[in-house]
Amino acid sequence: MLAVIPYITYKIVRPQLKEIDNVKIATAGLNDLGPISSKEKGLIVVFISALSGWIFSHYLGLNESSVAVIAMAGALLTNVICWNDVLQNKGGWNTLIWYGGIIGLSATLSKEGFFKWLAAFMSEHLDFLGAGNTTIVIIVFLSIVVRYLFASGGAYVAAMVPVFATVGLVTGTAPALLALAILFSNSYGGCITHYGGAAGPIIFAAGYNDIKSWWLTGTIIALLTFLLHMVVGIPWWGFLIQHGIL
Repeated sequence: MLAVIPYITYKIVRPQLKEIDNVKIATAGLNDLGPISSKEKGLIVVFISALSGWIFSHYLGLNESSVAVIAMAGALLTNVICWNDVLQNKGGWNTLIWYGGIIGLSATLSKEGFFKWLAAFMSEHLDFLGAGNTTIVIIVFLSIVVRYLFASGGAYVAAMVPVFATVGLVTGTAPALLALAILFSNSYGGCITHYGGAAGPIIFAAGYNDIKSWWLTGTIIALLTFLLHMVVGIPWWGFLIQHGIL
């Protein structure tokens, strides 16, 4: 599926430029930049410091957000960037509003018990007893649909994966097969929206896509991957489990 996703995307959202001279563009860009400046050297120092802070945050007694704030403050205080640069970074503000706002909404829903209610509702009303592998098909499809409510894969895994796993196991579905199905659906379920994963808002903020094209392309790719997952993946994993390979 990974091999055909670029082609599918190309057909759905056709690019305006289809042929470019990368060498010419790169050469011209490097010439325009000139030699590395003192600010760029400072940025390298800030970047390495921030990266080290994230790696050793546990030993430093800092969380990842604190390291990011310190790195940003350091870049401003050393004049690596100025406040006008921050204000003019439309992509950054766009990411903050979309990702921060959606995460805030997701956190509020979680705090108010919405996801617990949804989990209880599904456990009580989705009776798949004796349905066999049909259970997996329905659970994976539902796992894709509910991704519209989640702003990150982590929030989805924490709130819904235990629910889907419990509902699936009571039907007698093979645990390994169920676990693989839920695991893989998480990877392509997050592409249906521009806030479904951590990288989504950042890529969306670049301005190359609008919401309609992203959601349309993401939904088509997710559904095609779902069909391939169910038609090829489930039987293949079942074969491996049956023969003791998996």
